[in-house]
Amino acid sequence: MDEERGLCPTCGEEVASFARRCRHCGEALAGEGAGELGGQAIAAFLGGVVLCALLCVAASIAATVSVPGVRAARKAHNEAEAVRALRAIAEAQARLRGDGGAGFGDLGALGAARLLEPDLVTGVHAGYVFEVAPATTDPTRAWIAVATPIEPGRSGDRAFGTSHRGGVYERHGRPFPLDTLRCELPPDATPVP
Repeated sequence: MDEERGLCPTCGEEVASFARRCRHCGEALAGEGAGELGGQAIAAFLGGVVLCALLCVAASIAATVSVPGVRAARKAHNEAEAVRALRAIAEAQARLRGDGGAGFGDLGALGAARLLEPDLVTGVHAGYVFEVAPATTDPTRAWIAVATPIEPGRSGDRAFGTSHRGGVYERHGRPFPLDTLRCELPPDATPVP
C-alpha cells in the first residue's frame, strides 16, 4: 500500500499524511489541532443549544405561573374601575340635577353636560359595559346605573349597580337588570365598601 507522506514541521522527520502526532517527536500535527478545535467548537455549539433550550423552558414555566396572576390583577383593576366609574356617574347625576336641569339623564346627557370622562360616555370602560337611565315614570326623582363585565370571568367576576338611593352594590356571577320603571336594585345585591 502506498501512503502519502509528509514532513513533521518540528523535527523534519517523515510522517504519514493522516497521522495526528509525529511518531518521532510526539508533536501535534495540523490535522490533530484542527480536529481538537472542531471538537471544541461542536461542544460549545451544543452547550449553547442546551443553554438556550433550558432558558426557553424556564421562560415558559415563568409565563405559565405568572399568567393567572396577571389575569387576576387585571380583573381586580377592572372591577375597581367599574366601582369608581359608578361613583362618578352618581356624582354627575347629582350635578346635572343640581345645575338647574330638568332631571336625571343617561350617559349621553351626562356626556353632553361634560360631567363624565369621554371614554365612560361611550358606555364601555375597563372591561365593563355601562348603562345609565332615568326613571321612565319620573326622570326628576329616580335613576339607575349598572356595570356588567364584557367577558364574565375574564374581564370581571362581579356586576355592579347604583341608583338615586346612593351606594354601589355588587352581585357575583349575575348582572343587574336595568329597572327603568322603579330604578330599584335587586334585593340580593350587597354593598361595596
